[in-house]
Amino acid sequence: MGRYFNTSSTSVEVVITSLAGNLIAQFEKPRATTIGHLKSLVGQCSGIPACEQRLVQLHDAGEILADSIRLEELNAGDTIELSLVRVPKRWAVTGDYGGSLCVWDLDEQLCEKVLETRSPLSALAVDWSSRLALCGSATGELGLWDLGRGCCLRELRCSSSSCSTTSSHSTLPCQCCKSSCASSSSSSSTSSTSSTSTSSSCSTALPASVSMAAGAGAGVGAGSGAGTICCSATRIAGRVKSLELDWQSRLATSVSVGERCARLWDLNSGRCIQELLEVNVNISHISTDWRHMISLTGGEEGTLCLWDLQSGACIWRQHSYRALRHLSMDWKHHRCLVVGVPDSSEVRGNASGVVIDLWTFETDVDGELAPPESVMPRVYSYARQTLQSVPGPAHAPLHIRPDRHWSRFLKLAGGHSRAYLSELLLDPDEQEEEEEEEEKGDSYSGKVNDDMRPPAAPSKDIDFEEAASCLAWDSEETSILAGGTSGLLWLVDVESCSIMAELEGHTDEVTCLAVS
Repeated sequence: MGRYFNTSSTSVEVVITSLAGNLIAQFEKPRATTIGHLKSLVGQCSGIPACEQRLVQLHDAGEILADSIRLEELNAGDTIELSLVRVPKRWAVTGDYGGSLCVWDLDEQLCEKVLETRSPLSALAVDWSSRLALCGSATGELGLWDLGRGCCLRELRCSSSSCSTTSSHSTLPCQCCKSSCASSSSSSSTSSTSSTSTSSSCSTALPASVSMAAGAGAGVGAGSGAGTICCSATRIAGRVKSLELDWQSRLATSVSVGERCARLWDLNSGRCIQELLEVNVNISHISTDWRHMISLTGGEEGTLCLWDLQSGACIWRQHSYRALRHLSMDWKHHRCLVVGVPDSSEVRGNASGVVIDLWTFETDVDGELAPPESVMPRVYSYARQTLQSVPGPAHAPLHIRPDRHWSRFLKLAGGHSRAYLSELLLDPDEQEEEEEEEEKGDSYSGKVNDDMRPPAAPSKDIDFEEAASCLAWDSEETSILAGGTSGLLWLVDVESCSIMAELEGHTDEVTCLAVS
């Protein structure tokens, strides 16, 4: 495409739309502005990384514009119309015990960025569209990080002086400091004024992509600290073990080792707005259905609980294990994979090992785990089915990662150099047929059903050069990313279960990872 220089004016209006014609961004920029700089501005507005953007001038041969091209070289008048095509890449974020947070381009097998946090990392949750990561540490801190800018936006805190209910989440009363939060509207106003004064002293603003999303999203901008970085030191007792993040609702849940509660966080203010409190059980795992505001937790002592996040009430509880090692929830089909040490009354030749169980749930709300309005659901039937018995020390951690169809799962024993890829033999359609057949017969008893136990599923071995500590599927489920105790990362081909590449970037044990 030929280039010429348009010098009729010093600035030009740039309109960027999707291929469908939807407006993405609009700027007035100097004609000397490059396409590369324009991409960075678009990234701030849309959350799309610059490396995934392709800007095209459709009326002029549809050529993809190089980053070095200046606006004055384009064949246009005072207005330039460009179309944005997104070419997604596979990204990964990994954290290690030394406190390093690495951002990876898996397509290029390169470490794009290394962010240094203040504490050894133990848990990680990422929202890929906004490029935000919520990190939990082994010393109890929680921090919200902007992966694009490479900075900590906010630290989440839970104390009587800072825990309060924001206006946007007024239906979620704070339970972790009732005495200080049960104040009148006048005191709330005073607290809001004080919070505003505190936030004004912070000089660093949230990125444009977050600020724009804040204007449109529920709850963003409400409460104190919106649009600023809160730099006060925070701490939760115990290592953060489990994190979940939903940027659309601006909420997150966390579980820490040795605590008898799970916490619900408002990411706008960085405050805890709800506690799911168990009396005699330390909660170790959590999975959340953000659409219906329900969480399933697992306790270290083997108790499963279903919670209503609006009220903080436990709506179902079942103790079936001596200890619980892992849980993965499929909210669409109301089923859960649980790894636990069975009770002595249920041990059948597996006294020194653990079992992998499939739990299914039903409620009295149109077959969904969803409360209508303010009515909480009631679990009226459930089933537990043992899929596998795993020999070995009962105290050893066992990581289970099912794929999105729940047709296969990854299994990794902590500290071992071999992982296993096994078939679940559970197709969603087949599972629904089984449930329909069971409805015609006897109802669920809530006990182990040996007749439902499938034959042993075939598995493939994945061998690493050293002990692996964590692993996850990629978005296409054609490869697996695993982290090692020495800091190495392995990219594994699912079909052959062979290592395709070794990635170097960490100098300490990889403790958590997430893949787009």
